[in-house]
Amino acid sequence: MSPPHAIDELLARARAAMTARRWAEAARHLEAALARRPRDAGLLRSLAQARFAEGRPQPALQALEAALRLRPADSALHYDRAQLLRGLGRWDAAIGAAEAAAAAAPTAPEPALLRAELLVEAKRAAEAVDLLTPLAAARPEDPQVALTQGAALLAAGLPDEALAPLQVAAALPGPAGAFALHNRATCLADLGRIAESAAAAEDALARLPNLPGPLWHLGLCAVDVGDLPGAAARFAHARAANPQMGLAVAYHAAVLDLLGEDAAQAWRTAERLDPDQAALREAVALYKDTHAREGTAPALFGFKPSLLRYALAAAPGPAAMPGGLACEFGVFTGRSLRLLAEARPGPWHGFDSFEGLPEGWLPPELVHGEGAGAYSTGGRLPELPASVTLHVGWFADTLPGFLAAHPGAPLAFANIDCDIYSSTAEVLTALAERLRPGSVLVFDEYCAYPGWRAHEAKAFAELVGRHRLAVRTLALSPFTRQAAMRIEPT
Repeated sequence: MSPPHAIDELLARARAAMTARRWAEAARHLEAALARRPRDAGLLRSLAQARFAEGRPQPALQALEAALRLRPADSALHYDRAQLLRGLGRWDAAIGAAEAAAAAAPTAPEPALLRAELLVEAKRAAEAVDLLTPLAAARPEDPQVALTQGAALLAAGLPDEALAPLQVAAALPGPAGAFALHNRATCLADLGRIAESAAAAEDALARLPNLPGPLWHLGLCAVDVGDLPGAAARFAHARAANPQMGLAVAYHAAVLDLLGEDAAQAWRTAERLDPDQAALREAVALYKDTHAREGTAPALFGFKPSLLRYALAAAPGPAAMPGGLACEFGVFTGRSLRLLAEARPGPWHGFDSFEGLPEGWLPPELVHGEGAGAYSTGGRLPELPASVTLHVGWFADTLPGFLAAHPGAPLAFANIDCDIYSSTAEVLTALAERLRPGSVLVFDEYCAYPGWRAHEAKAFAELVGRHRLAVRTLALSPFTRQAAMRIEPT
């Protein structure tokens, strides 16, 4: 067949190829059309879409940038460039492109929503919340705005505030509405409302029965109530729904391993999909070793609030330990401290600079990496019950004075959410002389992430060795990364 000469025929062939998802063929036709019409920004935009879908992001970016040189005030082109940069993981550049899209179309909500999504993905969720607040106030019934706002609030550690917009977003049809319900399930779990959380996940599955996220979430619900066979079935269903979901494969492997079944193939698959899941496998091995060494199985949970409540119930109250201190180190948005204060009367003491981590936790290229300043609230203090006293500042500046003001007071309970080794070691060194038989320490990031042996777990092991402490592991959960330890009589 002779090659087409008319540009209309070239474009018709390109459209047909794109409809059939034959991206390389579509790109060839579009390039031929551009040879005849090189200053056509619309053709360049279509070529960028075809190249990106073909798996050639750099040539796609070049086509978009050529289009933008022709139409620098075109919001749609800036928007596409932001999405392409997002796919390349170039967050700052993508956010800048989304800002340019918003500047070119200031009344359109879509560029602002994209910018907010990018801020969340760049771990700048607080900025996304600030960006979305006026937009949500102007469009309170817009479910797409509500969906993005709810996701940003959840990422910013504000699940209670995320519930209302996510309820609005649940009106969206198809996957978007089911995703809103899944996010509601996550919020409710973060707030310790586990039964409601499971119901929200079931509602999401009523919309889309094979949606992997809610299936995975229900697996965690099963873990939380001790139903490991049920959890295995849910994780297996999530894995079947999306074989590329590394977390579902890894959690399925973890449950099989904990049940004593052959998990070797599942672990290999999980670590091929996501090498970071080797840390989960190590944490499961730690659980099994702890069980064998101590003779009793540590409690296992699917959600952080459940483990916190369990550990607090095991801590001595005022009658058993008069004057016992109850503290949290690393308050952030106050979610866990609020839950603890609601579960047991105070006084409670929360310690945090509210300026974020004083140093990097893990390299930022890792999925779980966090740099210095991560978890900053910008100095904003959370609203907490009257039984809570906040001690604002770095631990080195606040903890010595606090302990001096409570001479000889034993430590009844501490939730240690310091993340990094140096801060955890600083806290444990200061508290060492206040530990008594019955004191309970919860570590929020004890295991199951890349490099976990170098942080909270290391600082605690050093404390135990230095002071020859006897310890019982009350709970250890690879699924929540927490551990709860009780000091025992020697």
